[in-house]
Amino acid sequence: LLAVLGPAWELRAGAIRRVYLTPDFATALALAVVFGGLAEAVGHHPDLAVHWGRLEVAWSTHDVGGVTELDLVMAARCDRAAARGLLGPSVGADA
Repeated sequence: LLAVLGPAWELRAGAIRRVYLTPDFATALALAVVFGGLAEAVGHHPDLAVHWGRLEVAWSTHDVGGVTELDLVMAARCDRAAARGLLGPSVGADA
């Protein structure tokens, strides 16, 4: 199922991970807030690391010690949110 998400996502250390490049810190932070809203809506939360020019996202289900279908669904929702272009044209390019 990871292949459905595309090459930007990788399975590492029991989580699916992606880096979103952004033009600056404020955009990375705004994208984290968008992803946080998606997570709150379903009560399932990723690990997020906000840096200048990038946002690192990791989805896993701690209760099962790995990746579940919900993690894959949430990763796809993040990709769709980033692709909407609400935060600028460079959001979503991969490192």
